[in-house]
Amino acid sequence: MCSKEKKSISYRLLNVDDLPSVVSLIKKEFITREPMCSTLNFTDEHVDLMADVRLRAILEDNISIGAFEDETDLLVAIRLSLLGRNEKEVDYTSKANVPIRLVQLGALVKYLFGGSKADCLGTKDYAYFVILCTRPEYGGEGIATELYRRSHIIAREAGCKKSAVMASSYYTQRIIKKYQYDFVKTVEYKNYVDPVTGNKVFSEVPSPHVTIALGVKTLEET
Repeated sequence: MCSKEKKSISYRLLNVDDLPSVVSLIKKEFITREPMCSTLNFTDEHVDLMADVRLRAILEDNISIGAFEDETDLLVAIRLSLLGRNEKEVDYTSKANVPIRLVQLGALVKYLFGGSKADCLGTKDYAYFVILCTRPEYGGEGIATELYRRSHIIAREAGCKKSAVMASSYYTQRIIKKYQYDFVKTVEYKNYVDPVTGNKVFSEVPSPHVTIALGVKTLEET
């Protein structure tokens, strides 16, 4: 069997000019494969709404990273992150005309943090890792792990004391275990009751994804 040729990859900070490429990658590879979004049947329209409300502001924080194939300059992976000191907490449950799927996702985030992120983490100087996505044909090359390593360095340089991630995927949980995150709250998908509908909306999340975890790491000074 011939081994897959490993492509040369470069990494750089993302900015608002990258928004179209980021949105395209999320539509094609993230909402179709990430356990929560795929189970809740997120659509391109939901991503467009998030782009207007959320993604642009995230890129403006200047701590998100993209991985690019050197030969084609194709965006092959992203680690979107935001700065806690700049984040405006959005309570989707109190907003009219917000799609129910965004309300459900917002309710789950609030449930895991037990309220605001700053109160949970004990500081506003945190980096919240929002989206990790890699094109499947580039999987198994260590790109996601490298994105996490670089994200920790960038977060520390930005003055962050902690990093947090809502690890919805089995594979993400493996990565953050490697980086010694504390799992401060873990919920089995099959047992989670959505407060919006009263239903167990994630009971059909496919294997190997069993739990969703809130991971928190104290960022040591270098």
